[in-house]
Amino acid sequence: MRRSGAQVRIISRVLFGRSHLARLFGIALRRLSSGAEGPRTDALGILDAEVGAALQESGLSGAGGKWGIDHSVPSALQVKPVSKPAYVFRRETEMRAPITTWMCVERSPVLIADELDFRFGAPDLLAADAHGLVERIEMRIQPVLQLDQLALLGQLSLDSMTRAQIEALTSMRWRDYERRVLDRLRQDGLVAFDEATDRWCSGRSLAVPFVGLVAVEMKLRDDRRALAQAMRYRAFASESFVAMPQPRIDDSLIEACGSRGIGLLAVCATGASVIVDAIASEPLDPLLHRLAQEMLLARHFGQTTSAPAGSPRGLRPAGAVLA
Repeated sequence: MRRSGAQVRIISRVLFGRSHLARLFGIALRRLSSGAEGPRTDALGILDAEVGAALQESGLSGAGGKWGIDHSVPSALQVKPVSKPAYVFRRETEMRAPITTWMCVERSPVLIADELDFRFGAPDLLAADAHGLVERIEMRIQPVLQLDQLALLGQLSLDSMTRAQIEALTSMRWRDYERRVLDRLRQDGLVAFDEATDRWCSGRSLAVPFVGLVAVEMKLRDDRRALAQAMRYRAFASESFVAMPQPRIDDSLIEACGSRGIGLLAVCATGASVIVDAIASEPLDPLLHRLAQEMLLARHFGQTTSAPAGSPRGLRPAGAVLA
């Protein structure tokens, strides 16, 4: 099959523009299309030596590693399509959907909350399973969002306490403590005062609404900061993960997560996969763990709002008092 000079020039310019390679390719193409046969050191030799090398460097490859014209299909060049590069997330918020899909499939949580702010850190995602959620709803007790209240409930669950013992737990004056801490707990029936023994004791048992807390910290690039934040989340979560785009993950991050018991998720546009599985363990701070459960309950009741996961700054739950 013969090709005109114009056709040859068009094909060579499409592939190589006006470069020196275009001239070489045009020479080889004219010889091949004219049906001229000869040693491979002639036209095909030029393609293999110069043009083929440039194409290989660009990520393309020919059929069998050679370049030429397939005369069985007129005008069909044996060029392998260029593979599309991996999708690159532009914002952390774009990673939320693939991660939540993985959570729903692998963990089946009852609740996934975005940007739950604890002042010391706000995980982008916090998932949990239901435990005593139904019982807690039936109790009609609002979430307890004060650390002082949760600390007192924890102490009273072990033993009753005198006023002096309670005062030793706080720096507040007794009147302020009664107003800020005791009044609400007494109203809900969670604590009671025994006048016969002059001691405070626990009342109704406060059902724990959620268990199995899993925290996820998403980052586009800063793997060191992601790892540091994920380690802090072990204070209240049973498992903690770092989630990053798949092309950003390297061996050093994999080793760092594995040695610290932190999970690692590789995220792409179609989903997320576990590179390093998190080691499940008891939260390091039981009080913060209890606070996280109550904050999740408030989110479940719709009493708090938040920005989408991955936003620059999460919104603090409305009405939460962490001091």
